[in-house]
Amino acid sequence: MEVFAHQKVYNELLNFIAKCNVGDKIPSENVLATTFGITRATVRQGISRLKNEGIIYSKQGSGNYIAPDKIKYELSYTTSFTKEIEKSGSIPSSKILELEEIAANDDIAQQLNVDLGENIVFVKFLRFTDSIPFLYTNSYLNTKALPDIIKHMQDFSSITKLMGEVYNIYPTRTHSEIEIVIPSEEQSKILEMPSFPLIKISSNSINPKTGEILEHAVSYFRSDRAKIAVNFDKRS
Repeated sequence: MEVFAHQKVYNELLNFIAKCNVGDKIPSENVLATTFGITRATVRQGISRLKNEGIIYSKQGSGNYIAPDKIKYELSYTTSFTKEIEKSGSIPSSKILELEEIAANDDIAQQLNVDLGENIVFVKFLRFTDSIPFLYTNSYLNTKALPDIIKHMQDFSSITKLMGEVYNIYPTRTHSEIEIVIPSEEQSKILEMPSFPLIKISSNSINPKTGEILEHAVSYFRSDRAKIAVNFDKRS
C-alpha cells in the first residue's frame, strides 16, 4: 500500500509539474498528505525521488520548487563560465566568498610550479545561474605571473576577463580531471542543495605565450543542475 501511495505521489507531482513553470513552488508535504490521504513520510519519499532525479530542488526554510533543465557546460581549452551559461540562455552571476593571500602548500606549489611557501592568491567564487547556485570554485592564482591581482579581484566577476583586460593574457586550459564526490555538510550549505553528488573538476590554466601556469582551479558543480561535455576541438 505504501509503495503504491509513494508511486501515486510521484506520478501526480509529475502531472502537476508538467502544467507549471520553472521556479514554481510545489505544494507542501502537509497539503500533499491531506490531498492523497497518506502519511507525510510517504509524501517525503515521493519528493525525495523527484529531487534525486533533478526535477525539483529545495530552498532551505522555503519549500520545494520546479527545477530548470540541466545546463550543458562544455569543457574546452578556453572555457569561460560566463560564456557557457549565456549560451544556455540563462543569466550568470558570481559572488566572492573568500579572498586572501596565502602561502602555497606542497600540492598547490606543485600545481602552480612555484616554491613551497610562496605567496599566492586564493579566491572562492560562488557562481549562479538565474540566481540559483550552480557551482563554486576554489581558485589558486600565481602572483608571480599575475602581480597585484588581489587588488583587481573585487572589480571582476570573471578571472578570465580580468587576465585579458588587466594583463593582456588570454589563458588556455592544459588539462582537467573530473571526479564524482559526495558533498560535505558545508558544501551542501554553500550550494543550497540536498545530498546530490557533486561533479568535481580540477584544472590548470596557462599563459599560452610563455607556458607559465596562471591558475589552479577546483570547481564543484551541482550534479542536479549541470551536464558536463568535453570539447576535443583545439580551435574552440
